[in-house]
Amino acid sequence: FSSMTVRENVQVALLSHHRRLFSLGKPAGRFQVDEADALLARVGMQEQAARPCAVLAYGDLKRVELAVALANRPRLLL
Repeated sequence: FSSMTVRENVQVALLSHHRRLFSLGKPAGRFQVDEADALLARVGMQEQAARPCAVLAYGDLKRVELAVALANRPRLLL
């Protein structure tokens, strides 16, 4: 979502993975923030966590998409 920050995009994926979509309107718990930051660090985007996705370069958007995909803990990622 381009109107959301990098971290928020990963948090939405984490919430979806944990089947807690009903809590999207509530503030994220410390667990979601820490896990989102860990995923962003894994793809080299932790320093840009607070930036809106709308201002990212194309390559950085692809790294955010990778973090979102990893949030679902896939067994295989092609």
